[in-house]
Amino acid sequence: MKNPCYLHMEIINQIRAIAWCRSLEKQAGVKSSYELSNRVDDLRTAQQPDVNFETKAFAPYANGKRVPSDITLNMVEKVLPNSKSVFTIGPHCEFGPAPLWIAIAGSKQAVQSALVWFDKDYGMLQASDGSMHQLVHHLTGRWLPEKYVFDNMLDAYQDPSKHLLAYAHREGKLQINMAELTALVALWRLSMISNLEYPYMDYFMRGFMEQAIPDLLKPYGIDENFPAYCALFTDNHLENLKRLERGNLGDKDRS
Repeated sequence: MKNPCYLHMEIINQIRAIAWCRSLEKQAGVKSSYELSNRVDDLRTAQQPDVNFETKAFAPYANGKRVPSDITLNMVEKVLPNSKSVFTIGPHCEFGPAPLWIAIAGSKQAVQSALVWFDKDYGMLQASDGSMHQLVHHLTGRWLPEKYVFDNMLDAYQDPSKHLLAYAHREGKLQINMAELTALVALWRLSMISNLEYPYMDYFMRGFMEQAIPDLLKPYGIDENFPAYCALFTDNHLENLKRLERGNLGDKDRS
């Protein structure tokens, strides 16, 4: 099985296109791709009143059927500044664009860089050969102590409604922001790549994926697409583990 970073790149591009278009709508203060087209036309005309522009249709990007070209991204960037990075890097947060696309689909080195973006301490931990256990608990410890994770893990897998993180979110006691999601996804990917701490990281992904992550991503229109892609990654990883047991897994197949 091919690495999903390549096999499912079209899905990632769909996710990026949808998120970009939804962010444009919000930035432009409109409620639909049709209104966005008109708004972009107005802004372009205001900048260059002597030029007759062809109306740009955004509906294909809003539904993920088309990926914006560099020409389109740069054109929109001129009238809606800082919008391009939503497509090239990821959704914006208080620290700027969060490298979510790198975290979910990047190489090992790229995933590690996403962790350093989130917290510079990860750079020191990785430079000093910190264990995967240290990397994981540097993030997850803010949400739930290790003891409670192990106590709840089996029950949570058998009955997702008993997952402590999902329950805490339903009760309004726990949230996750875009920066934390990026770090969570990066660690989850790294646990697959290294084959270390995967069940532990999967516990946190499952807990937040129940509702917290869809809630966070809904304004970008990817509250269903992103979890679905993560599910594909999970299936790919579990299949790779089976192949590893059989002794027929190559380096190119690793998550």
